[in-house]
Amino acid sequence: MNTEQQKQINRTNLFTPLSNESGAVLIITLIILVLLTLIGVSGINTASTDIQITSNYRIHNLNLSCADAAVNRAKSLIAYGNATTSAAWVNDIKDLYDSGNGIKYFKVGTVWKKANYDETVDLTPVLNVIDVDQVITDWDNGTISAIAPTTMPGDADVEFVVYVDTNSADGESVVIARSRKNGGDVIIEAGFNQK
Repeated sequence: MNTEQQKQINRTNLFTPLSNESGAVLIITLIILVLLTLIGVSGINTASTDIQITSNYRIHNLNLSCADAAVNRAKSLIAYGNATTSAAWVNDIKDLYDSGNGIKYFKVGTVWKKANYDETVDLTPVLNVIDVDQVITDWDNGTISAIAPTTMPGDADVEFVVYVDTNSADGESVVIARSRKNGGDVIIEAGFNQK
């Protein structure tokens, strides 16, 4: 056999299928590709969820800071004696109680009592008596006149309202502050004594 014939036989052997080939390498390769695709999709979903969580956390912290700033502003106004019922954003807490809805805006069991019917002695503590959830519901609906919030200067998304007990010797006040920036909503209730 000459070398030319040998080359020709070797070429034909290169292009003929092997007799023991059953396609196992192809199946294993496809399985590995499917697994890698699933791992990639899972990674993308995890990253998207993490981004959403981070965004929600950032919005919450922004609103918490703004609502806290509103509480501090109201606190300074109360401390300097500017929180009087002559201001539109200050309400007598008794007006909230008498807003035509009975005790709707107060926690269950709160009864507005005066000692011996004496209007100067108040037996009902102002702090921790407001049902903030109910106040916020009607704040959104604008259904009661006893909620007259004011906005922070230059920021319409941050509001606060002050309730004072005009009969209290200590000048008890309650501030409800709310921030609704970037689709978030944070509410803070704080109580102060002016004296």
